[in-house]
Amino acid sequence: VGKVDKYLKKQDLSSDKGRAVSILREHFTAIYEGRAEDKGYIAPFLLICGGPGNGKSKLVETFDGMSSCMGVGRLVKTAFVGGAAVNINGSSLLGLFDIPVIEIGKGEDEPTMKHIKPWSVHKRQSFMRRFNIENISCIIVDEISTVKPYVLAYLNARLMELYPESSKPFGGRAVVLLGDFDQLPPCGGSSLAGAAMKYEEEECKKGATDKSDEEAFVSGKRGDCVNVKAAGILLFERAKYIKLTQQHRSKD
Repeated sequence: VGKVDKYLKKQDLSSDKGRAVSILREHFTAIYEGRAEDKGYIAPFLLICGGPGNGKSKLVETFDGMSSCMGVGRLVKTAFVGGAAVNINGSSLLGLFDIPVIEIGKGEDEPTMKHIKPWSVHKRQSFMRRFNIENISCIIVDEISTVKPYVLAYLNARLMELYPESSKPFGGRAVVLLGDFDQLPPCGGSSLAGAAMKYEEEECKKGATDKSDEEAFVSGKRGDCVNVKAAGILLFERAKYIKLTQQHRSKD
């Protein structure tokens, strides 16, 4: 406890980051104490948003340091855009988890948006050589505004495959999405936030709709789904939202 307190004091974080730090610290404590594997325990799924200079990368650094200080494993840091991944010393989200590039309107959206493509055995083994899957404390996805909904569904499926003994979303692992939806959207598609608003608007117009197949998938009760995009949207809607407000890059 003292070691983590000293580390956080040295980080000198602004007050708007306190909620996110507290949630992840509690999760890392649960891992350390063995409670994270309890049947009723639900790992954090956070959406942390803030404009340029609000300290999102600083938070990633802090989560990494906390995990290291507490000896609970390492973070898997990713971003859709390679440059953003490099900025947090991470990897390409699509490359790391073998997620296909699906472009709507190219004649391939119908079949590929109804089923999760299998994880290449070679790429899955490569992931497991790089990361000890029993030693992963959190998955980071930076620049979430550039990520299409189906990608989140794939991430869920890949993690459920890595942790088949778990019946929880994302294989029972903590996931943190960071970004700013006022910045770049995905190429050739809607952002998660935009897609979620459009999806709910359409569902409202249709009235009560049976979402049982997608709900079962996002809840970890089944490993496949009928609508990959819808599953990604439903997952996104479960995230706990935290907004960063303090500007650090520009003080004037």
